[in-house]
Amino acid sequence: MSMVLWALVGCELFETQWEPVSYVDEGAVCLEASGSDVTVTVTAPDCLSSSCSRDLGGSCEAVVDGSTITVTSEITWEEAVAGSNLDCTDDCGAPRVTCTIEGGLADGPYTVEIGGEATSIEFPANACDLGYF
Repeated sequence: MSMVLWALVGCELFETQWEPVSYVDEGAVCLEASGSDVTVTVTAPDCLSSSCSRDLGGSCEAVVDGSTITVTSEITWEEAVAGSNLDCTDDCGAPRVTCTIEGGLADGPYTVEIGGEATSIEFPANACDLGYF
């Protein structure tokens, strides 16, 4: 009986455990002209392993008010807990979400805000060099 119990408990010890990861209004912001629209990409400051990350998801919204662009985002996924039975690969996928500013932006200076932080840009020049907020 104790051998069977140990075998059942032992199987649970080797089951992969997953923990949620979430970045809310945090990451590198990129603005790129895409036809008549502007694509806004927010990339979290983390890497995804193709073998130890799963269920990437999230949302993004960019609102333009005059010369201020306010970006809100959430990037989520699950990561294998250290000590799980997976051998994680060293690849590094970028966790990101995108949204669109329909109708585009006029060339010129803008302030981009995300997560209470702000930076000034000149659109379209250096619009993808905003760095991490």
